[in-house]
Amino acid sequence: MPKIIGHTTYSFDEQSFDFTIIELRETVTIGSLDALENTHRYWVPAGKDLADPTTYIEPITNPDYNLDADYQLYRQQYNFLSPAAIKAARQYLDLSVPTTALLLDMPEEVFLAIENGDLLQSLEQEINLRFLQHPQQLLASIRPYQDLLTQRAARMHIDLDDVCQQLSQKIADND
Repeated sequence: MPKIIGHTTYSFDEQSFDFTIIELRETVTIGSLDALENTHRYWVPAGKDLADPTTYIEPITNPDYNLDADYQLYRQQYNFLSPAAIKAARQYLDLSVPTTALLLDMPEEVFLAIENGDLLQSLEQEINLRFLQHPQQLLASIRPYQDLLTQRAARMHIDLDDVCQQLSQKIADND
């Protein structure tokens, strides 16, 4: 049963609309099998049946509210890195977004979407993202493919030797 948590008015095209804000527990599926129960928030137009899911509207001021909450819960429950942790690790290593995407073998747009919290990383991506917290392992993962990565880096105007040297220096500084 929905719980009323407030009321709001939203203006659009010089008209005002009243809504009741509700919360309820729902089960969502993320990926193909991973079901989670989470609290979701909806706006219901004034006068509509609060128990009728067909009247539920995603929060107009933040339509991604429930999705963001689901991603956050998933990351917590399954010990995935948060977008803030990913960004902090990348910045600590002084890596640009394009360089990081190259090293993790991930399209730049995908990496950026994960780092910005717009996309939930897959398990495979999560495993690769963990390398950002362990520069020695990141460097070790690059070495066997250095020739290939050097070619790809050159096309992106990235000097892979400089990147590897930078990572080696970070490792030395921490020892």
